[in-house]
Amino acid sequence: MIHEPNPAWTKKAKAFVIRSHGQLWGKNNEDPLAWFFLQGFKNAFIKEIYLGWNKHGQERFWEDWGLSPEKNMEQEYGKRLMLPSGLVIPFIRDKKVLKVTICRHDKDEESLVVPGSCRIAMILGNNPARVEVVPRPMDALLLHQETGEASTVMVPHPGDTPLDDPARTLLENSNKIRVFIHKKERDKTKLPWIKNWMKNFPQATLIEYPDRKNLVNSGGRR
Repeated sequence: MIHEPNPAWTKKAKAFVIRSHGQLWGKNNEDPLAWFFLQGFKNAFIKEIYLGWNKHGQERFWEDWGLSPEKNMEQEYGKRLMLPSGLVIPFIRDKKVLKVTICRHDKDEESLVVPGSCRIAMILGNNPARVEVVPRPMDALLLHQETGEASTVMVPHPGDTPLDDPARTLLENSNKIRVFIHKKERDKTKLPWIKNWMKNFPQATLIEYPDRKNLVNSGGRR
């Protein structure tokens, strides 16, 4: 069972996603659109997934987003909710924003899941026979653009978060699972979640890739 974000968070996140999507297609947007083009993203796909651009970093009161951070959250994120500049990736299901990720395309694509988001995997596509697991969000999106419904692409929630029920069910019913790890993150293959996945899903194989082009070629274009 998925526990949806609280109503205040949902309202703020929806407004943030809509505003960021508008900024991407507004004035002075040459930098992010050029980046998308150079990486191989198509305009139609960007609009379909509702990607956006948060031009300027912002600080917000936790309470405005319906959040009451515990002390350890303030130590990790700060006294206020930070929304850094970057590319905005919403995960929308049944017209509801469940999760928002901000990717710093100018800083080796560091990504931040906005606090308050559902701690769930982002699942793209609906083909349980073949599941491609890609932890790097932008790599996963490009792979989904190119493979379409030939496979399902999954972006696990960062860290050692337990699998949510839909993600676990998808993996359990899949005949083929490939877990793609970027070479820059090869040390992450030692993380518990990787070991657990390879143990719990014997149909899974681990693949290291050097760049997006190689990933797309490995995944197979639609």
